[in-house]
Amino acid sequence: MKSIAQIFAAEVAAKFQRLVQPNIIAIYASHKSRPDTPVQVGTGFLIQHQSRPVLITARHVLRGHTFKEDPAEKSVHINGSWVYVGDGSRTLVEPEGRDLSVMFMDEFAPRQCLSTPSSRPPDSKIITMAGFLSRDFKRSGNGLHPSPRTYTNVAVPVAPGMVGLRHPKRRNVDTFTGAPVVSPIPRGLSGGPMVDSLALLKGTVVLMGALTEMSDGIAQGEGIDIITRSIAAL
Repeated sequence: MKSIAQIFAAEVAAKFQRLVQPNIIAIYASHKSRPDTPVQVGTGFLIQHQSRPVLITARHVLRGHTFKEDPAEKSVHINGSWVYVGDGSRTLVEPEGRDLSVMFMDEFAPRQCLSTPSSRPPDSKIITMAGFLSRDFKRSGNGLHPSPRTYTNVAVPVAPGMVGLRHPKRRNVDTFTGAPVVSPIPRGLSGGPMVDSLALLKGTVVLMGALTEMSDGIAQGEGIDIITRSIAAL
């Protein structure tokens, strides 16, 4: 018999799958030894601003952990075509000292976007984060099959301007199946959305942040205030 926590997690995941998953985007780079082969390196998500699609992700997804990689080498796959994120035709807003990158991406359809987020969401006691795990990425011919994963846990205090949740290596729950899992190092999850789980359960998407890192049993990301300020700077 499933526990209450497992039932709750499964219900949250079902709502996420319907309300948020269509808005998350896999971000790719070329394989180092096979340039023609894409590898999934991160996640982003779309919100609407001024009736235009905006892509939000972690800065290190586009520039590497040393911030020395070229965003022009990172791409998204839209309707069978590659679109390069940093191709020089768009402005990337990347606030100093923050692991965040936002940009207009008019190649996406506005209907694929979440609504413009509020800069002052209510305090969330439980947070769901999601993205595409690199280890689960599959390719079949010309078809790309990124694998979405969600994780739900209680919120924890982190540095000012950040949002965090418990993400222990063990005793975690896969929110799609309700089964206990060993949490992977979240390669590929970076840049994914972090949302209020209780609001999601009621059918409302309340964005809390964008995932950037995991350490010491905590997953954390840039909070909504810096996200909304960055969007406003576009």
